[in-house]
Amino acid sequence: MLFSNQKNNKFLTYGKSFLLLIAIMTLLLNLSSCDSFFSLRTPSKPDNDQLENSSLSIAELVANFEKSLKYNQFNLYYTLFIDSINNGYNYEFSSNASDIEIPEIFQEWSREKERLFLQETLKYSYFKKINLSYDGIPETLEDSIFFELDYDLTLDQNSQTTLIKGHSKFLFRKVNNIWYIHKWFDEFNEISEAISFSKLKESYAGI
Repeated sequence: MLFSNQKNNKFLTYGKSFLLLIAIMTLLLNLSSCDSFFSLRTPSKPDNDQLENSSLSIAELVANFEKSLKYNQFNLYYTLFIDSINNGYNYEFSSNASDIEIPEIFQEWSREKERLFLQETLKYSYFKKINLSYDGIPETLEDSIFFELDYDLTLDQNSQTTLIKGHSKFLFRKVNNIWYIHKWFDEFNEISEAISFSKLKESYAGI
């Protein structure tokens, strides 16, 4: 009888040990399938695809234009230009910049090329300085207005800088209460060690 009780106690001890082992293994498996509470997560990159033009005023359009350049938001930049399919107007870019030998190279320029230009330009570089100068933000009850500004930018790529300076004239147009860039005319007088916005775009004109 004593032997029987000792045998039962031994089985109970083994059984409890086995169940405890199962519980520990299950806990370890659950922990291995989850991120550790103390682990450092890599911050997710901003999703540029979520951005779109929501410029309800001329001031917002100008601010979004500057923001898209500053933060490399190329999809936001792309949507600032008017769309012939959705808005009924073709976007146009033209130039008489003195550092452009063949101004006609921009005749086939489009909003898609604007996005490609900014996306590729800022792939390995960024605008270290962005200075847009203009005589106030105009107000109008019309659906279109001309807007002029002087630009002074510094593009940094691997500690090598490119100065971009000039003058641009825009035609802004409002469609369904949203303001867009309809036409962009770029001007530039030769400045030592600086290029125009047109020159920055030139290599993408033939693509």
